[in-house]
Amino acid sequence: MKSKAGVIFILVTAIGLGAAYFLWTNQVQTNQNGVPTTTVEPTPTIVILSPMITETPPTTQSAEIILTAPQLGDTISSPLIITGQAPGTWFFEAVFPVTLTDEVGEIIAKGVASADGEWMTTELVPFTAELTFDTALVASKANGFLILQKDNPSGLPENDASYEVAVTF
Repeated sequence: MKSKAGVIFILVTAIGLGAAYFLWTNQVQTNQNGVPTTTVEPTPTIVILSPMITETPPTTQSAEIILTAPQLGDTISSPLIITGQAPGTWFFEAVFPVTLTDEVGEIIAKGVASADGEWMTTELVPFTAELTFDTALVASKANGFLILQKDNPSGLPENDASYEVAVTF
């Protein structure tokens, strides 16, 4: 009788330890609302177009963004009018962030691009933006970047995306 109880005790203990190991290695993380989340390595969509680096003629069109103005290599001035098309998924409340930086990443101007049509779609939506900046800030600088950023109200890195185009001041 003792032998049978010992075997059952060992089996129950082994099953319990196996279950604990399984649960420990497969923990489900939850957000602040208790909703299960998964951790996914971000794969940001970043396109850097620079006439100084590329060997083939670059374009200002990607699978996601079509930039009509400014074009790659254009010399820009203030106010800078930005036009193009972006997927509706880039917008939140019909806008997404736009930033102008110098070649080392210092911010010169920030603003938003506004949808010029229905933005609650996965199709391309026309947009416009206007950035006004102090020309004295760029007087000693030759180049910079115009950065269009997908609006990401979730803050999740897997939802981040941006499109960069090299500009000349």
